[in-house]
Amino acid sequence: MIGLDNAVEAKRIIRDENLEAMYGKKGSELAKLIDFGLGALSKISSPNLESVPGGVAGLIPGVPRHIYASSFQDAMRSCVLMYSSLGTLEMWDEDQEEDSQRGEQASQTFYTQVRDAVLLSRPNWRQYFNRKIPISSHGKPTKFGFINERSVMQFGVLSASNQSYGLRDAQAKLWQLARAREYTGIRNNVLIFAVPRLDDATLSDALRLSVRENIAEVEREADEHGLRFVHVHTVDQGASEVLERAA
Repeated sequence: MIGLDNAVEAKRIIRDENLEAMYGKKGSELAKLIDFGLGALSKISSPNLESVPGGVAGLIPGVPRHIYASSFQDAMRSCVLMYSSLGTLEMWDEDQEEDSQRGEQASQTFYTQVRDAVLLSRPNWRQYFNRKIPISSHGKPTKFGFINERSVMQFGVLSASNQSYGLRDAQAKLWQLARAREYTGIRNNVLIFAVPRLDDATLSDALRLSVRENIAEVEREADEHGLRFVHVHTVDQGASEVLERAA
């Protein structure tokens, strides 16, 4: 990124786990190579990145895009949300670690409850839950909530109080589902998310609008990749979706 002072700043936004999923053990070495190249780019004094001959360490700057942002963090946040489904905002968000822990715990609780509800009706389906499969020819296996011969599913939570984590988690899992479809050939790929009710009286107008916009954004990204995004309000609804789509 080039700021108003013509200073060049560069940061890697591709997730470590996505590099590992695509390249296996070589993913960590690739991350180091990218970081080295971006560090070299950030030391360039000229703002004209297009003049860099052949790129730096194999990195070639793309087409410049002009955005308004109040800070470097805001600019990178816009870049991730608009241009990179593999990106992460974790290094810039304050209290991100705490938000991530809360988000992961909520997501795991919802998933566990959905799994247990499904197993009450289909006890022989236990083998399909919490499975790992590779999503590239040389990558590390990636964990999925549910996989059988018909369906691949992931699960999560978009809570009103932790929407940034929920949105990032949904985007990452959509990418995983898209890769799983390409690698396994299974066409029924579903992301099941618990979301707040929009008529919940405890939600402020601002939170209600934000929830609606984030749901629409995940739906848009799912549609772009030919995936299915299903948002539910209860564990029973989530379990019903699994039973219907996996049978």
